[in-house]
Amino acid sequence: MNVNYMLLKQFLVVAECGNITKAAKKLYLTQPTLSKSMRTLEMEIGIPLFKRNGKSISLTHYGREMAEKIADKFKEIDSSIAQLQGTYHITEGTVNISATPHLAATYLPKVLKSFQSLFPEIKFYIRECASMHVIDDVLEGISDIGFCVEFASISKEDFRILESEFLYGKDIESLDCAHILTEELCFICHPDSIYAKKKVITGQDLVEAPLILYNRYTGTRSVLHRNGKGYEITKDANYVIYRVSNETTIISMVKAGLGCGIISKTSQLDTSGVICKQMVRPEEYRKSYLIWDKTRTISNLVLTFKDYILNS
Repeated sequence: MNVNYMLLKQFLVVAECGNITKAAKKLYLTQPTLSKSMRTLEMEIGIPLFKRNGKSISLTHYGREMAEKIADKFKEIDSSIAQLQGTYHITEGTVNISATPHLAATYLPKVLKSFQSLFPEIKFYIRECASMHVIDDVLEGISDIGFCVEFASISKEDFRILESEFLYGKDIESLDCAHILTEELCFICHPDSIYAKKKVITGQDLVEAPLILYNRYTGTRSVLHRNGKGYEITKDANYVIYRVSNETTIISMVKAGLGCGIISKTSQLDTSGVICKQMVRPEEYRKSYLIWDKTRTISNLVLTFKDYILNS
């Protein structure tokens, strides 16, 4: 059914005024013209909207119900139009972002390039830090949005430590997130390592290899803790010889022959000089997320950028 938009708008004014004469003045129409429009609307939808008693009218039960429902719909339409107008007129401003070094180096550049082709005057301030610091930045309002490795999988024991030592009891329930990327993890070693000749890396290899792993503030560490319990690859044992905060450092240390590491298989970082091996068990996948504080009001600019990422 196609109902004339202007008839519905006029009906809302009549319902608000409760009187055809008052509504006609407000709409800059003659009373007969508005009365005819209301009869046309009733005919189009086939529902009696008014009770007529001489010159006075009042809404029927159906009229009151219709007025309530379409009033809400018009509010949604007005809000959507205002949002689009705000987006269209965005010409400048700054988006503050916190992101893990890996996502800042491999994921964000393409996103920023395509977004700035639409909004060339928009500037970005990017702070690189570990996933838990990304979370804290968003909760504190230091950054508008964050890009981090999954944090929901972190062990209860570790989270208690982080909550007391770093997050200070902040409520992460105020965070909302959207999945943006899934990456397979792989084992890397120096070409001269005994593991370079192996076809695949087993769980036992992970136990015995001298590992360079992520520190406890990184989301990847929580992924390894969750999936690698059978091999205890995240505990403070002698074979975990270094704990660092990013993949660039892991790759550099492996290149120097200081040990073996676990990084993203699809990493766009320079992996020349190291050998990448598939892990038989546990098969590791790392998910990354866009996060924001759903309790905090964000600007049209940030909302536009967030929606652009979610719809890309």
